[in-house]
Amino acid sequence: MKRNCTGQGNACDAPELDASRLEFELSAACAKLDFAGALHLTVDGNGLRLERASLQTGETLTRYWLGEVHHLRVLCDRSSVEIFINHGEGVMSSRYFPDQPARVRFEGASDITLRYWSLRGCMVE
Repeated sequence: MKRNCTGQGNACDAPELDASRLEFELSAACAKLDFAGALHLTVDGNGLRLERASLQTGETLTRYWLGEVHHLRVLCDRSSVEIFINHGEGVMSSRYFPDQPARVRFEGASDITLRYWSLRGCMVE
């Protein structure tokens, strides 16, 4: 059974979350998220920007989704993140390799609405 936690308020006051098995929903006009320093997600009036360093060259790789963002649903584990924009209107995914512990931190002074829960481990038989 998953345990829901919800909150509203300033992004920088949101709790830092364990990203090893996490699902969360975010509503915000502007927000910045840091996935353990290995992946950065920015939402603003232009859309969404996802950045991470290339494992081969170290250069910053950036993906964009242009358009108004009303809602995000994010699933992440120890090495990947899936982002569903506006209830599936757009989708982004990325691999990332954070230093332990894998944590998600919210940054900035924007107001956000956040709902989050930990995912259960999966066992294949």
